[in-house]
Amino acid sequence: MREATETEPTASRPERLLALTSLRAVAALAIVFGHAATVSPLSFPFPDYPFWQWVNWFFVLSGFVLHHNYAHLDDWSARGRYCLARVARILPVHLATFLLLVIALPAYGRTGLDRGLLVVTNLTLVQSWSPDPECYFSFNSPAWSLSVEVFLYACFPLLVWQWRRAWWVALPLALFLRLKLPGWRSHAEVYPPTYLFEFTLGVAAASVHRWLAPRIALSGPTATGLELLALGLLLHVQLYPPALMPHWALVASLASAVTVLVFALRAGWLSRPLSATWLVVLGEASFALYMVHQVVLRAWLAHLKGSLDPWPFYVSYLVVSVLLALGLWRWLERPARSWIMARWPAPRDVPAEPRASPDATRSAPGSSSGHLPAAT
Repeated sequence: MREATETEPTASRPERLLALTSLRAVAALAIVFGHAATVSPLSFPFPDYPFWQWVNWFFVLSGFVLHHNYAHLDDWSARGRYCLARVARILPVHLATFLLLVIALPAYGRTGLDRGLLVVTNLTLVQSWSPDPECYFSFNSPAWSLSVEVFLYACFPLLVWQWRRAWWVALPLALFLRLKLPGWRSHAEVYPPTYLFEFTLGVAAASVHRWLAPRIALSGPTATGLELLALGLLLHVQLYPPALMPHWALVASLASAVTVLVFALRAGWLSRPLSATWLVVLGEASFALYMVHQVVLRAWLAHLKGSLDPWPFYVSYLVVSVLLALGLWRWLERPARSWIMARWPAPRDVPAEPRASPDATRSAPGSSSGHLPAAT
């Protein structure tokens, strides 16, 4: 899925966080493998691994990246450009994968186009507000998380408006909703306000990063140890049996925020291989991969099920999903985003904010890569 990156020019350009972009690729691939495991246990070596938790990680990353790129939104011009950037970020790929699903799947294998209300709610990304699974999982089912992202995007300008003064109100309120909504809503697992806590946690982590990065200088071994501890904590919490840990999803969200913060510092040895060009490119295409993989999987099930052994089925699904994602990113997502953002007047130049790290001379238009959506 998506979180979220920015590629349009900004007056103040935060440094590229390449390691986080590559981690987006890892998270998206975990979801791709996990959905394949529901078809054949051979397709994923850990069939019981709760891969869906990476969607929550994307919501944390989304809040972090947005606050990293937008320290504040002081006027209506900046807010308008922000809103347009959000549309440009998720809508082209969403519409393209919707169309691809309609073309690739037989009518019996997808939601019918004759169900006008479901078509409208899906295309306008409000489907997750409905308690009906046929609505929030209609057509390309991963789009439910985009419906959540749209809500979180709408909350962001309010969150950063008085963040320094009101963070102590925003975080407890988001936590209250996270704890109470499962008891209030039958479809809390897809209900947009449920994930306000993860998103707000990401915003808080970005605020901590902005304050911490210029004030701390970690040695390579120390930073590497922190990276290993953060990843180990995240994986351990994800694998912890839910029955033995009440509110374990909240602990996983905290571990996600710690992981994002540590790798945003880019001081450890694990961050270096994660900055490899091919992995960064895959991270850039991770939103498209998240959105297209279910289309490929369902098309394979509809047309090839029974004609391929499990491994050829899985390998072809993975290869085609990655190639389609790279093509969508290169020839649709990037040019469409540039074209949409060109419709809005460029922001006036303002003094750049202090860089969050010494190597910010490599800066590019603000993005976690230098989602995704993640969108989500």
